[in-house]
Amino acid sequence: MIDCRNDSFLPAVRQQTRALHDQLEELVGLDRLTRSRADYGAALRRFLAVWHPLEKLLEESPLRDDPGLDLPRRLRSRALLADLARLGDPDPAGTAGAGLRAPWSSLDTPRAIGVLYVLEGSTLGGRLICRKLDEDLGITPGSGASFFAGHGPDNAAMWKSFLEWSETALAPGGVAEAVEAACTTFRFFLEAFRTS
Repeated sequence: MIDCRNDSFLPAVRQQTRALHDQLEELVGLDRLTRSRADYGAALRRFLAVWHPLEKLLEESPLRDDPGLDLPRRLRSRALLADLARLGDPDPAGTAGAGLRAPWSSLDTPRAIGVLYVLEGSTLGGRLICRKLDEDLGITPGSGASFFAGHGPDNAAMWKSFLEWSETALAPGGVAEAVEAACTTFRFFLEAFRTS
């Protein structure tokens, strides 16, 4: 277990996930992601296979009813499905149904916050990916890059509100569990992309 007794969530999770984040960024690879429409579609299917089961757990977690978070607005599996359909995937819903098995069967509040930290954080890098998709492949949010567009012009505000909310929603005793869940979430993505 990670020792975070003297840390608040944000500094602890940033420190503990930095290397995992870098590994995932290297593994997915911006140039590989935007090399061809086929490569991009394959990456979206991989993201969906991980994203969908994690979002299902979040929808069943204690976070679902927290008005300060607005979880439904943060869910992005539908954007992945829409992007795959726009790219001509004959059965994007089948891809979601064939998702990987999540590392947990349910999420308590600290774990859910750790998972959501990873998913919400991805919206920040998504802006760069969106630009590269448009430049290299002519794919825009309206033609298959809505997932990476995240919350659009609200990305920064949504990220800031998540961080502020998480600091108040997470009891001090739950920091280590939330950080461990964020690390496990990154490992789940790494496993999915290594086996693809």
